[in-house]
Amino acid sequence: MTIEQKIQYLTKKLNNPKARYTDEELSWLINHIGDPDAKIRDELVCNTFGSGFFEEKFTREQVRFLFENVQKRNLLFYNISKNISYSSLTRSFTCLLLELLIQTNGNQASKYFQILSLSEEQFIFKGLIKYLEEEHDYSGYDEKYGWIHAIAHCSDALEISVVQTSFNLDLINELLSATHKLFCQINKKFIDEEEYHLADVFIAGLQNNKLSSTNLIKWFNSFNFNPESSSQIEFHRFGNLKSFAEDIYVKLNTANLLDGDLKKYIEKEFSQMY
Repeated sequence: MTIEQKIQYLTKKLNNPKARYTDEELSWLINHIGDPDAKIRDELVCNTFGSGFFEEKFTREQVRFLFENVQKRNLLFYNISKNISYSSLTRSFTCLLLELLIQTNGNQASKYFQILSLSEEQFIFKGLIKYLEEEHDYSGYDEKYGWIHAIAHCSDALEISVVQTSFNLDLINELLSATHKLFCQINKKFIDEEEYHLADVFIAGLQNNKLSSTNLIKWFNSFNFNPESSSQIEFHRFGNLKSFAEDIYVKLNTANLLDGDLKKYIEKEFSQMY
């Protein structure tokens, strides 16, 4: 079967809610999780994984196979230390696969409920936090490869993770530390709403009592960016943090969940002053 025939065949399965997959087909899909062709990566592989989990097209054994592949092949950190232009696609779209695993693992109505052990679930949480800290590709959309969105995809997975029962205080502290390092090391302005995806992680933490407004204010105070600095990088770093803080403000305020102290703090330190 040629690659074109394989794609055509799998596309038909994607559109069939009763479709089932062979182990060979699943192997092909995960081998193309970071394919540089967006039609294969986004439209076929990513969508197939989504429908596979939510329409329960995979067996539990096949879902275990996907997790073990990610773990054994270290796909979340694939070539992260090498300067290979499209390797971040594998890392970024692995985040989306892990998001599906976490979401269905924690859903009692899912066929895949508790398919992960506690240690495996923690392995994913810690991996995503570490990845947030170590990823150096801050691209959103690329004219050649399409959506890369590594920080956004990792944030989406962390948003699902932070509400899980086993996402404990130690992990919250690790998340705060990793996010602090991210804001301090990025050398450009986010332009594709990455900071909004990241804000959703913190909003989920606040809404589920995993994170308090007091701790968030303390965390904000740990930054010392100077928005009036002559350094463009310093200016962009402050701008990212400001946009992040204001997104938290707007979304919580819209939901009537904005704590008074956090409201005053963001208004004073970000919105009114600069």
